Amino acid sequence: MTREQNFLTSFRNQFIVYTGWNRVPILPKQKIPHSYFTAFGLECGAAKYTQYDLTGKATRGEQAFLITIYFTNPLYLGDAAETKRSDAAMIVEHFVNDPVFAPPVVIPGDTYRIDQAQLSGVDSSRYIPGDTRFTLVIRGRFFFTLF
Repeated sequence: MTREQNFLTSFRNQFIVYTGWNRVPILPKQKIPHSYFTAFGLECGAAKYTQYDLTGKATRGEQAFLITIYFTNPLYLGDAAETKRSDAAMIVEHFVNDPVFAPPVVIPGDTYRIDQAQLSGVDSSRYIPGDTRFTLVIRGRFFFTLF
């Protein structure tokens, strides 16, 4: 299994158990059926290498990831939507920071180790009057070691 697949699989599975939320592909919020909410999508972004050995071989790095939380309630107005968004952000923060997330174990044949995950930011929110579907986008990165 590649480093990305291993991170995505372990993070998703643990997050589903922790939250009870549904996993969906990252889509526009209008395309997700109401019955799937609350849901989340997870995807990997760019990777960069941060350390090299004396021969120039990369030995450490980090890779970005993006969590999109989808939530809904037809009665939400501005303040209530902000509260729900804040609660969802806190759940993700606890999952990564406490940490509940445990990086996958190294198995024979692996050429990498995932060391830890770290949050790096939360995108700003926009509430459209009358909207009943909301998203929360949280950015993070995970650190890895190459063997």
